[in-house]
Amino acid sequence: METFLDLFREVLKGVVREISAYTFRKIVLENKKTTPRRRMVVVPVTPRSL
Repeated sequence: METFLDLFREVLKGVVREISAYTFRKIVLENKKTTPRRRMVVVPVTPRSL
């Protein structure tokens, strides 16, 4: 029974490791733009008649 629990524990550790690696890949590695880039908008200035 003890060897079954050791085997089960090792399988569980492997599953948790794979899920963690998958989550890390999805969040960190595939999301290259972590901060949105702001583009500078140039507004033409027109003289106003007073």
